[in-house]
Amino acid sequence: MKLWFSLVWFALLARLRGNSTISLGAHIKHPRNVRLGRGCKIRAGCVIDAPDDLACVILGDGVDLNRGVYLGAFGRLEIGDRTSINRNAAIDARGTVTIGRDVLIGPRAHVIAYRHVFSSREQPINTQGMVSGNVTIEDDVWIGAGAIVLEGIVIGHGSVVGAGAVVTASCAPYSILAGVPARVIGSRGGDSAAPPVAP
Repeated sequence: MKLWFSLVWFALLARLRGNSTISLGAHIKHPRNVRLGRGCKIRAGCVIDAPDDLACVILGDGVDLNRGVYLGAFGRLEIGDRTSINRNAAIDARGTVTIGRDVLIGPRAHVIAYRHVFSSREQPINTQGMVSGNVTIEDDVWIGAGAIVLEGIVIGHGSVVGAGAVVTASCAPYSILAGVPARVIGSRGGDSAAPPVAP
């Protein structure tokens, strides 16, 4: 009963203070660690999990989370104004994940800010622990459907990541990336010969 009341109270305050809307089908597990800007939309099936006092999720003004989006913060996750995250995308912030303003993240895309340790052959991988890392996605970036961004990456302002790409290295502003692992195949406005990239 206490959890149900806290969720309803959180949704009511979000509506009254900032004109944000939270679907009754969304699941915000630890609302005390979540901060919403004005005009946010959190749709049915979304899960926001910030499970301890070191965790923090901050959504800027006008952030739009489509159905089934998962935001997990075991560190700090900050999403800038007017950023849109499409269906069933997931962000796992075990370190710090910073996503800028006006970013588009496509369906089923993943941002994973950690990696498993596997250096020992004698120990099972699931007992060797994890290393958390940081991910920065700068303003005005488009990440296509099913793309994966791994820990330690900075995606420069205005870049485009093609559908299904796996980003294992940082890129300069206005880069166009595609492939597994992703490589820079052009620059927005800077290389007219570069092939188009599917969203």
